[in-house]
Amino acid sequence: MITNIQSRLWVLVAIFVIALVAVSGINIWGNQKMTVLIADMADLTKARNNTADMAGIIRDNRVQFLLTLQHNPDHPEIVKLHDHQTEFHLDNIRKGRERVELLWQDLMSMPIVSQLLTAEVEAIKQARESYKTQFTLPTMSALQSGAFFEANLLILNKGNPLSKKLLEAIEKANQTMTEQVQYKQQEAKQLVALLETVQFLGGVFVILLGLALAWLIIRSIKRAISDIAHQIGSVAVSQQFNNMIPMRKDEFSELVVDVNGLFTSLNHALNEANKTVSALASGQFSQRMQGQFSGDLKQLQQGVNASAAEVEFMMSELEKVMRGLQQGQLDLQMDSKVPVAFRSQVESAL
Repeated sequence: MITNIQSRLWVLVAIFVIALVAVSGINIWGNQKMTVLIADMADLTKARNNTADMAGIIRDNRVQFLLTLQHNPDHPEIVKLHDHQTEFHLDNIRKGRERVELLWQDLMSMPIVSQLLTAEVEAIKQARESYKTQFTLPTMSALQSGAFFEANLLILNKGNPLSKKLLEAIEKANQTMTEQVQYKQQEAKQLVALLETVQFLGGVFVILLGLALAWLIIRSIKRAISDIAHQIGSVAVSQQFNNMIPMRKDEFSELVVDVNGLFTSLNHALNEANKTVSALASGQFSQRMQGQFSGDLKQLQQGVNASAAEVEFMMSELEKVMRGLQQGQLDLQMDSKVPVAFRSQVESAL
């Protein structure tokens, strides 16, 4: 058990530091996880934008193929509605395909795509390959060579079903990415709620713990002061200065040592004074208070010793008179240092 108040304070500080480190650690972990979630949502949003752009370009290219069919020389009334050549639409198709390829490469460079969209990416990859080899390239070749009838058959028989399959694969990937973004948004909300709960509970715990330890420390101080005051009061009432206050293991041990030292000095001074007075009462006039005292105890020592010296001197003077009487000397006089009242009575008797 910790009896030292300073140690209790250090325990309080240590618990505060541990709680602070724990809450800070959880916050750091939460911030790192939140950073990852935000990055994942940003990558998923970018990936979804890429696939959406790919779908838009694919639809636009289908329109370009259909517009190219309108340049069929077998239908001059439709051809004359256009102020450009077939190559205009074919060039738009090439640019669209290049743009789709760039978007696809960017999509494949995102780690989160390979982590979460393996099946969807594989489906798009296969659908793109079929769309490219079975429709786009042969149809462009047919249009470039002027085989509009064959191109029209390819659009009807290959383009429509293959583009539908490709767009469905892209839409499925978009749906998966949308679900993943929503899931990560929900995870981020739960993480924020968790961090707020941890911070709140951690703050409450630290406050309650601090109040409890502060109350224990205050109670310990009050109890220590009360115990010491009661013990000092008991000694003051009994005036038995040899009753020492029991030693303590806390910061008040120094106070107990000082108080016990005072009691020891008082007890020693009283013992010396009693010894001197007892010696005077028994006729031992040379007894004096011994010891090194200071302050009021020094004055007590000086007063007792001065009184003892005075008594010894008076008794020596009285002894001198008594010896003179034995020898018939009636004209003796006591020293002038002897108090007048006592000296006058002795001299009157002589």
